[in-house]
Amino acid sequence: MNLKLIIAVTLISTVIVACKKYNEGPRISFRSKKERVANEWVLSDRYVADTLNMWEDSLNTGVLRFTKAGFYSLSTDTLQETGEWAFNHDKKKIVLDINSDTDIRPDVLQIQKLKEEELWWSFVDTSGSTIEERYVVK
Repeated sequence: MNLKLIIAVTLISTVIVACKKYNEGPRISFRSKKERVANEWVLSDRYVADTLNMWEDSLNTGVLRFTKAGFYSLSTDTLQETGEWAFNHDKKKIVLDINSDTDIRPDVLQIQKLKEEELWWSFVDTSGSTIEERYVVK
């Protein structure tokens, strides 16, 4: 009986540890990925090549909104961007279909962390630098 219990606990522990999809977690969540993305977000930190780089820019005061229906908008004092969003096939990336030519953000964002109140992603900009943006719920 004890051996069966040990095997069951080991298997459950292995499954829970293996459930981590993103580099920065979470290991397990009871909310769907789409529900976690669908929110109003504000930029908290921005890293360029692993160095904190918060510049004076309209993105710092903007609100990024994702809906469960698959729409998004970025609203700042100086610009408006709208479009549609979806996960890629393995839900490790957010793919944007941007309705404007602003080129504020790339079309594909690699999710690093997706929690109820935190969203981190990274992308490579046109100069080849890796950018990581970290958002928190508004």
